[in-house]
Amino acid sequence: TLPPSPEAGANPTGHNLGHVMRAIRISRNGGPEVLQPCTVPAPAIRPGSVRVALHRIGVNFHDTYARSGLYPAALPITNGCEGAGVVTEVGAGGRGLQVR
Repeated sequence: TLPPSPEAGANPTGHNLGHVMRAIRISRNGGPEVLQPCTVPAPAIRPGSVRVALHRIGVNFHDTYARSGLYPAALPITNGCEGAGVVTEVGAGGRGLQVR
């Protein structure tokens, strides 16, 4: 579970102060050995977007191609573009979603 967002909001770097997330980072192309588990600052919530506490993630062809260099990407990158979880925060203007 992510820590709650501070009342101060986002700082000038675009990250929420005090919010962190676990991530898989890639700083060079290669096989599975280049996957680096780490903790990074979580992006600030933009208007109309949500923060999700992920329970499961998937690895799809995009993740594999980006890691191997078949998709051009400016390194380092954070892998992962699909998952399932619970909405924990809704950005300004977000409608039709509930925080659980």
